[in-house]
This record gives sequence, structure tokens and C-alpha cells, in this order.
Amino acid sequence: MTRPKARPVAQGQSSTIPAEPAGLLVVELLELLRRSARRPIVHVCSDSRRADLLLAIAQALAPERRLALLPAWDCLPYDLASPSRAAMGQRTGVLRWLTDEAALPDILFATPAALIQRVPPRETWAGAHVEFRVGDSIDADAVSSALQRVGYIVDELADTPGEFSIRGRVIDLFPAAAPRPCRIEHEDGTITAIRSYDPATQRSVAETDLLIVDAASEIVPHPSDEDSSIAGREHHLSQYYPTLDSVFDYIPHAAFVVEAQAGARLSGLLAQIAEAFATRSERAPGATLRRPPAPPEKLYLSRAEWDRAISRNLIATAEQQGQKDAVPRFARERNPQSALAAYLKERAVAGDKIVLSAATERDARMLARVAERAFGQRPKKVADWQSVAAEKRGSVVALAAPLDAGFLVSNRHITVIAASDLLGSRAARSVDQSAALTTLGSAEFHLGDIVVHVDHGIAALEGLEEIKASEGNASEAISLRFAEEAKLLVPADNIGSIWQYGSDADAVSLDHLEGEAWPKRRAKIAQDVAADAARMVQMAAARDSMNAPKF
Repeated sequence: MTRPKARPVAQGQSSTIPAEPAGLLVVELLELLRRSARRPIVHVCSDSRRADLLLAIAQALAPERRLALLPAWDCLPYDLASPSRAAMGQRTGVLRWLTDEAALPDILFATPAALIQRVPPRETWAGAHVEFRVGDSIDADAVSSALQRVGYIVDELADTPGEFSIRGRVIDLFPAAAPRPCRIEHEDGTITAIRSYDPATQRSVAETDLLIVDAASEIVPHPSDEDSSIAGREHHLSQYYPTLDSVFDYIPHAAFVVEAQAGARLSGLLAQIAEAFATRSERAPGATLRRPPAPPEKLYLSRAEWDRAISRNLIATAEQQGQKDAVPRFARERNPQSALAAYLKERAVAGDKIVLSAATERDARMLARVAERAFGQRPKKVADWQSVAAEKRGSVVALAAPLDAGFLVSNRHITVIAASDLLGSRAARSVDQSAALTTLGSAEFHLGDIVVHVDHGIAALEGLEEIKASEGNASEAISLRFAEEAKLLVPADNIGSIWQYGSDADAVSLDHLEGEAWPKRRAKIAQDVAADAARMVQMAAARDSMNAPKF
């Protein structure tokens, strides 16, 4: 089938794309990116948690793309405390990136709170970072001055973003935008190694030849600035620069996609700013303010400025469009795996590519077993969304991604199943999240685990189900799957009748629920245990006889 030629996105034209599921929105953003020559495409999210989710999904689906997230300050407007160095470091790193016109991000995720705030002039960032390269000369005193100039503080242990310590021939530095600290080793005035390390164990994680450290503050003062340690000084940003820019000034040729709910978020934010300014401006009788707060127009864009900047560059609005692009929530079915297997067969008959997506290997194995049950073969692993597009219709593939829900891409005949569709809230949303089903007593079980029921033998743990009593009370039961899809519900109170089994799920055969094999094996195990116990008694008796005193 010949795919229709995509129409380029022209300036001044806009469309509507689905805001949910999040994975489908990312797919639509990647399609807009393919059709548009403008960079970056800025997606304005309704809130920061959603921005984090969309970035994680985009990184999984398109690892070859340049992706960025501009966070907002993690403090209230006109607060008495400064934003964290971690938040400021992430912002300064992205702001510096936005000045590199030759290598702009492909997609930038941001929120109204991140974009409405005025920022230092573009030229600030040319000299507002510190570079370390293996083989370069180094002077510890000069490094200390340079880091403090861009917002870092000296501490005994560099265990928090924005801190550094100098000890002999080692400089420990926690870059404000980095997930872990770095260690710079030098000898005879030359850098010999740069490594990131785990602050808890002090073990090296990765090694690099070049480390670029962005500022830990949006104020980059002259070294003689006397108020560099005053808390909350970032809320007086306009007093440190002749003029301030906006993020829109940094990227005048960007294209914008705005979520419908972002407008309401912006209205609430503007009201919060006005109220905070009014509160800070009030003085008690006879009191004086050391530094009066700057008026909102000095620090934030007005609604009119926002509307002009967005409307001039808008290419799409992301809106809720019902459930037409969603897949069923199989976790709510009585037998989730059977329901999913039936759905997969239905979509395959319709000619769809099937994409099974999970964030962890454990959840991926669960989806793969269902696919094998439906099609008689395991899914092929692919690396990204581009690889999915290259597969032929009818293919079944597995793609690692932290999707919150599956979706349909009807015009491209693709059905995407997320682990959460099958496992519900028990699906892991990131590679760092535990896939634990529940902890009952001292045993931790996971969906897909191979377990042993004391009376029935080897089974697969399928999940938790709610059991309703005749009086209307409800309790939870553990669902076990045996051979030939036989199912057993074990009340959670009877968790002691289930043991964890050491072998991998793919290396064992499930027992039949009412079969004879397990009772025979259990009887043999009991005989062996009894025989071992008898031998132990005999050995103990013999030892006691040898050690008994002789008269």
C-alpha cells in the first residue's frame, strides 16, 4: 500500500492532535517534526509531571532525536527562598543550548511556568559555563573562583547539585543539571581523568574526556558581587541585567504545539504572580524593605505578550479527543491475559502491526508470553519508532518505552499495547521503578513470577483480583495460572501456601491444577526430607556417643 505524501507544515497554519494517550501525542509530535523544517518544536505541557512523562516517552521512541526539557523554578513567585540549584542548572543548560543555532533541540518540552518567566540575555551564556578536558592544564584556585562565579558553593562533600570540593589532587563536583557527581583527577597541573560516580558507594559509573558544567544560577555576577549568597536574590533578576529576554526571543523560528489545558494553567499562574507581588509589596507600619520586589512586567510576560508569541508560531493544539484512539484496559477484565490475546488476534486479522511496549524486562516478558499464546511466536525486539514504521503489516514487535497507555495509529495500521493495559497500576513506568506486585509478610512477588503452591505445584502469578462476598464485603485474592490456562484464586491471607520458585519463567513447565504429577513429586520430596532428617539424627547420635565421657 502506497502511503500518501505528507503535507509540510506551513507557518501560520495549525491543526489539532490528540493529547491522550501520551504515547500517541509523542508519535504525532515526531510526525510534525518530520514535516516541518522549523526547530525546535516546542510542546507546551499542562504541568511539569506531564512534561517529564512526554520527554521519557520521546527518548524511548526517538533516541536519535535531540530532546530537551525546560523546567520552571521550583519555588513560588516572589518567594523569600531561591529556586534549587538543580532546577536552575537544568534551565541554564537548556538556555545555553537554545543559543546554539547550528544544533538546536528537535523538540523542547516546557510548561507555561517555565516559558512565562523572563530570562537573562542570550549573550550571557557564552561565558557562563566551565569546561574540563582530560589533558588540559588546571589550577585549583582558578577552578574554585570560576565555579563560584556561576553559582556553585564549596562544601566538604559534593553530594548535592551545585556543590564542589577540592581535596589535594581531586576535585569533586556535582554539576547542577547532572544526575550524579563527577570526580576530576589531576596531577602536576594536568587533568588526568574525569569520572562520574555513585555518591553512596563512591564507585565510578562512567568516564569522559570532556565535562561541561553549566551555571547553577540564572544570575552570573562579577566575582566581586557582594550579595551572591543572599537567599531569594533570583527574584530580583531584572536588577542584575540591563534588559531581560524571553525564551521566545531565543528561538524566534520555533514552532509551538500547545495543550488545551495550558491556557487555564497560565491564567492561574498570572493570578498567583499578581497576588504574590501585592503581598510582598505591603509593608508593616514603620517597616522598610531592603530591596523592593520588581513589578511583574519586569520578571514575567503578560498575557498579551504570551498570546502574540504563541499565535505567531502555533502549528498544532493538543486536545482531548475521547477514547477513539485508545485500546481496552485489559487489567479490568476477569482474565486479562486471555482478553489481551483475543484482542491481539483481532487486530492482526485487521492487518495491524502489533507493538508491545514495557519499561522493564519483567513486564516485557509478560507481554511476550501473551503474544506467544496468541501467535505461536515471540515478538521481535525493535529499537525505536522508526523501526516500527519500517516493519510490514502483521508484524509483532517489542519496544521498550514507559507508556502510560496503549493506543491506535489507525492511518498507519499500528496497534500499541502498553504494559499498563494488561497490568494496571502494577506496571512499572520507568526502568528505575520496582515491578513489585505486592509485599505480603516477608515475601515480595511480581507479576509473571513462577511460584509453587503447596497443594497444586508450579504456576505463574497473574495478578490480584477482587473477591466480593455475599454480604457486599470485598477482599483480594492472588490469581495463579496453571497448565492449559487453568486458574486458581488464593486468598491473600493464605500467602503462606505460595513459595517463590528459583528458575526463570521460560525454563519450567506449569503443573496441571488437578494433575497427579505434583502430589507424586511432593510425596517424593517429603520422603527425601524425612530420610535426610533421619540421617541427621543418626549422625548426631553417633557424635554424642563418641564425645560421651568414659568411666
